[in-house]
Amino acid sequence: MAISEVCGLNFPNEVDPTPYDSINRAVAGFANPNADTSAERQNTWFAFASAWNGLAYRLISAGEYHDLFIDSIKKSTSPPADERFRQEKYLFGFSMSALSAIECGFMAAYAAGSALFPEQFLLLEDRDLNKYPKPIANTYLGWRNDDPLSSTLFCIANSVEIKALEDFRNALSHRGVLPRKSFLGNAFDQPAAIPANPKVLASKFDYSDDLGPHITSRHYIWTCSALNSFLIAFDGFCARHEQNPRNSS
Repeated sequence: MAISEVCGLNFPNEVDPTPYDSINRAVAGFANPNADTSAERQNTWFAFASAWNGLAYRLISAGEYHDLFIDSIKKSTSPPADERFRQEKYLFGFSMSALSAIECGFMAAYAAGSALFPEQFLLLEDRDLNKYPKPIANTYLGWRNDDPLSSTLFCIANSVEIKALEDFRNALSHRGVLPRKSFLGNAFDQPAAIPANPKVLASKFDYSDDLGPHITSRHYIWTCSALNSFLIAFDGFCARHEQNPRNSS
């Protein structure tokens, strides 16, 4: 693990905190609220800072929940009530944290864009804080469709992986726990499966998804990979605009 100078915490091994820290230094320069005390600058900086801290906290939380779930589910997929509760807590905490890490990253990118190009990246009303990955990616594409950050945001926001993570989070958040169905002959001593399509009616459940470590692993691996790509592209964006922020094109 490597520690982030910005948040003072260890990042997971899968994500390099170097560009994360570099981006924070750059945005603190061109969105410094101490150099410009206007409401516009205050709004921009705090939108970025909140989202940037959120990215780190949610990413680290996702890693912790991921590890806890794997440790528990390897022991049993049909545990006693107290351990079943913990498994469900880890699943829910993981899904919320992983998706939030991505969403916070996008919001931070939007706030950085607002500091540089306020006409394109509006932060004038409370409602302007209600941004999600696809609209943010579209805003960047509308500004510069040839910028590497724009294309990276678009690829992440429109990926099948983020849709799968959103569906996973939404099923747990809005519908409750995933039903478990036991079968004989699976790899676990107390085997179970969950629906591969948890958002449909129960009569249409497809119990083809084995309940095991991959339930969180597949989302965690993608989340870390997506954040690494995002951080590299965002760092490059900041480097290109750091010297002459208001005159950049």
